[in-house]
Amino acid sequence: MKPEILVIAGPTASGKTALGIEMALRLNGEIISADSMQIYKGMDIATAKPTAEEMSRVQHHLIGFLDRSENFSVADYVKLASEKADDIISRGKVPVVVGGTGLYISSFVNNIQFPDIKNDEKVRERLRREASEFGNELLLERLIQARGFRDVIVTLSDKNCTVVVADDNLEAQEVAQILSVVTKETNYTANDVIVCQY
Repeated sequence: MKPEILVIAGPTASGKTALGIEMALRLNGEIISADSMQIYKGMDIATAKPTAEEMSRVQHHLIGFLDRSENFSVADYVKLASEKADDIISRGKVPVVVGGTGLYISSFVNNIQFPDIKNDEKVRERLRREASEFGNELLLERLIQARGFRDVIVTLSDKNCTVVVADDNLEAQEVAQILSVVTKETNYTANDVIVCQY
């Protein structure tokens, strides 16, 4: 009996791509990328993006389809990956999810439902002004003041993770906005932030 969905996860350059292609060929499958950097156009270096030859062997989805200036959250990923998986299954094939972004994979596999929260550009602009006037350190200090956040910042920078855990001293939206300004990334939205109390 073949699996409904196969997931191959691991760190960069661990052989996921080759294994994913081999399994997709054996199972009559198609690959859904679960890599937060490979979704962007032009991100070929340092992401271990599959080569054109590798992608010609098996149909790949969610690779190189987004401009780097565009926002993309884990909620967006779950929606698109679910649509792709449903389409693949409807054609009698097996979705093979391949990647190293654990948040994408666990949210997709566990069918996490995210609230539809949009970025607040007014908040983001205010935070940009504050960062420009007082420095990123001030905004970062506001995040650190949220109990337990210092450990998460280490995890965030060490593992390129987009999950931030803070207590409810800050709203998820504000944490996402501060992260976007401090890291100079546009990817963070409130959907990437899990707020909990310790």
